Parts: sequence; C-alpha cells; structure tokens
Amino acid sequence: MVRYFSTNRPENSILFAVVDAEELGHHGSRALVADFPFPMKQVEVVINMDMLSRFDLARELWAVGTAHYPKLKQVLDPVQAGAGDIKLVYGHDTPGPGDWTMASDHAAFHREGVPFIYFGVDDHPDYHKASDTFDRVDQEGFVQAFRLVLNSVIGLDQALTAGKSFR
Repeated sequence: MVRYFSTNRPENSILFAVVDAEELGHHGSRALVADFPFPMKQVEVVINMDMLSRFDLARELWAVGTAHYPKLKQVLDPVQAGAGDIKLVYGHDTPGPGDWTMASDHAAFHREGVPFIYFGVDDHPDYHKASDTFDRVDQEGFVQAFRLVLNSVIGLDQALTAGKSFR
C-alpha cells in the first residue's frame, strides 16, 4: 500500500504506522496516540488491517466500526463490487459478545473520537497458535482483501477531497 501511494499520490495526507504489542494491551497504538506527530483533530479516519489472510468458506472480510461511524458505509458499499469473491460484511461493533470495537489497535483512536474501520476475518482454529503458518494463508483471498482495503482507502481519499467528513 505504501508503494501504491508513493506513485499514486493521494489528495490527502496518509500516515502509515506499524505498531506492536497489540495482544499485550495495545501498547504500540496507545503510545502512538499519546505522542502523535500532529493534532488528533486532523485525523479523519483510521484504517486498521489485522488478519486479512485466513478465510473460511463464507470468505467474509469484516469492516468493523460502521455502527459507530455510519458515514463510512457510503464509501465502503461501492468498494464491494471489485472485491472478487471476498464478501465485505459489517458488524462486530455493537455492545455485547463479539464486539471488536476495543479489541485491536484502532481502540486507542476510537477513545479519542477518531472514526475507524477495522478490516479482519473471524478467528480461525490456528488463531494465536504456532500452527498459524504461512502455508495456511489463502493467498488469492489475501490479494482480494488487500485490493478491497486499498480501494476503500482510495474511496476515503476521494470523499475527503470532495469535502466529506467522517467525524
């Protein structure tokens, strides 16, 4: 994605951040938010990509966050058309069991009122196990999921350029 945007410049600034220690309490993302390089009010949306490569038979990629920030659906809905056989689904973001709102690195931004989309798949039998190895990656599914996320970021850039705000 960095390579794509280095040659296809977006209209709006994009900051790519790689953080660590998510499973230990979101230490990396919390540290980033605490010492962010510019005012948080300038951040329009956070995209969190986590677990994009292990699909079950339903081949669903979850877009979490639209229950909190429903304006994001206006960008995500059209992206589904180019997603191959990967199905973009909404959910895992309402109170109760299975709520992923505070379950990953986007949580630190959400606490600051920054809209987010978390892209990821459901847990799988190898989740957090040594058996979660590269040979189990659905490579074609990963490519399709990546394109879907890339097209989402492009759509967000276009919407922001047109004056849309997601806050």
